[in-house]
Amino acid sequence: MAKLSVITDANGKLLGAVRSEPVKTQDGRMLQFQPHPNHKHHEVEVDDKLLHGPAGELGKFLRSAMK
Repeated sequence: MAKLSVITDANGKLLGAVRSEPVKTQDGRMLQFQPHPNHKHHEVEVDDKLLHGPAGELGKFLRSAMK
Protein backbone atom coordinates (compact mmCIF):
# COMPACT_ATOMS: atom_id res chain seq x y z
CA MET A 1 0.00 0.00 0.00
CA ALA A 2 1.19 3.48 -0.83
CA LYS A 3 0.28 6.65 1.05
CA LEU A 4 -0.74 9.61 -1.09
CA SER A 5 -1.35 13.21 -0.14
CA VAL A 6 -4.50 14.12 -2.02
CA ILE A 7 -4.85 17.83 -2.72
CA THR A 8 -8.28 19.46 -2.97
CA ASP A 9 -9.46 23.04 -3.28
CA ALA A 10 -11.74 24.75 -0.75
CA ASN A 11 -14.79 23.23 -2.50
CA GLY A 12 -13.42 19.67 -2.36
CA LYS A 13 -12.46 19.47 -6.05
CA LEU A 14 -9.58 17.04 -6.63
CA LEU A 15 -6.52 18.97 -7.80
CA GLY A 16 -3.89 16.24 -7.64
CA ALA A 17 -2.10 13.63 -5.57
CA VAL A 18 1.53 12.96 -4.68
CA ARG A 19 3.32 10.33 -2.64
CA SER A 20 3.38 11.27 1.02
CA GLU A 21 6.81 9.83 1.77
CA PRO A 22 10.04 11.32 0.43
CA VAL A 23 11.17 10.12 -3.00
CA LYS A 24 14.82 9.64 -3.99
CA THR A 25 15.72 11.08 -7.40
CA GLN A 26 18.10 9.44 -9.88
CA ASP A 27 20.90 11.77 -8.78
CA GLY A 28 20.44 10.86 -5.10
CA ARG A 29 18.48 13.89 -3.91
CA MET A 30 15.38 13.54 -1.76
CA LEU A 31 12.11 15.20 -2.75
CA GLN A 32 9.21 15.64 -0.35
CA PHE A 33 5.85 17.28 -0.86
CA GLN A 34 5.20 20.42 1.20
CA PRO A 35 1.50 21.30 1.72
CA HIS A 36 0.22 24.59 0.32
CA PRO A 37 -1.70 26.74 2.84
CA ASN A 38 -4.54 27.53 0.39
CA HIS A 39 -5.47 23.89 -0.28
CA LYS A 40 -6.70 20.96 1.77
CA HIS A 41 -4.58 17.82 2.05
CA HIS A 42 -5.79 14.32 2.84
CA GLU A 43 -3.73 11.20 3.51
CA VAL A 44 -5.09 8.21 1.59
CA GLU A 45 -3.73 4.66 1.37
CA VAL A 46 -3.84 3.27 -2.16
CA ASP A 47 -3.19 -0.27 -3.35
CA ASP A 48 -0.01 -0.44 -5.45
CA LYS A 49 -1.95 -2.14 -8.28
CA LEU A 50 -4.13 0.94 -8.59
CA LEU A 51 -1.06 3.17 -8.93
CA HIS A 52 0.12 1.17 -11.94
CA GLY A 53 -3.29 1.01 -13.61
CA PRO A 54 -5.24 3.58 -15.65
CA ALA A 55 -5.13 7.11 -14.24
CA GLY A 56 -8.91 7.40 -14.53
CA GLU A 57 -9.40 4.50 -12.12
CA LEU A 58 -7.05 6.11 -9.60
CA GLY A 59 -8.95 9.39 -9.95
CA LYS A 60 -12.28 7.64 -9.27
CA PHE A 61 -10.84 5.96 -6.19
CA LEU A 62 -9.40 9.21 -4.82
CA ARG A 63 -12.65 11.12 -5.41
CA SER A 64 -14.62 8.42 -3.58
CA ALA A 65 -12.12 8.49 -0.69
CA MET A 66 -12.73 12.25 -0.27
CA LYS A 67 -16.51 11.81 0.29
